Amino acid sequence: MAEETKKVSEKVEKMVEEVAKLSVLELSELVSALQDKLGVSAMPVAVAAPAAAVAEAGAAQQLKVDFKQSP
Repeated sequence: MAEETKKVSEKVEKMVEEVAKLSVLELSELVSALQDKLGVSAMPVAVAAPAAAVAEAGAAQQLKVDFKQSP
């Protein structure tokens, strides 16, 4: 499957080129600085997914009903 190239503005393309030159430590600092500047935070998806699965399993467990008749 071929990758589709999206058109971006020249400004964004320059930023991508600069970011690609950063080390992992510098990228981490950039993410932190942007989160502080924009007032946002990233929630780890891997932590939320198991919790949702447990909640769903619990809901499914509650829906089981025993329809056995007494003799």
